[in-house]
Amino acid sequence: MGVHLMEIDTMANILIADDDEVMRALFKGMVTKTGHEATICGTSQEAIRIAEEIKPDLIITDIFIPEEGGLKVISHLKEILPDIKIIAISGFDMRQDVDVLELARHGGADETFQKPVHAQILSKTIKLLLEN
Repeated sequence: MGVHLMEIDTMANILIADDDEVMRALFKGMVTKTGHEATICGTSQEAIRIAEEIKPDLIITDIFIPEEGGLKVISHLKEILPDIKIIAISGFDMRQDVDVLELARHGGADETFQKPVHAQILSKTIKLLLEN
């Protein structure tokens, strides 16, 4: 009847929403390397549908994804899953008139990053968000 140490550090279910196949693969690799389960999708509608179904612990969403976009994903998920942790990511040029990452924070994102995101920073952020 030994205690498995792996059980103490519980595996989280993380949803990754990005329309870029390469980014989805990179994020999925980062997430699975840290011992968590990753589900991927490429549109805001898919993200909402999957999140309602699997109720992930955390979502990583790109702001500019097809259909309604990442801001809609954030506001909708915070409404139906108030405890979900959200990381918003954008490759958007910050020199433009609108700071979409600031909009994401106001909409309920727990953390935001400009692409490209360093793997170690993303891993640490995931760990911190899941612990709180």
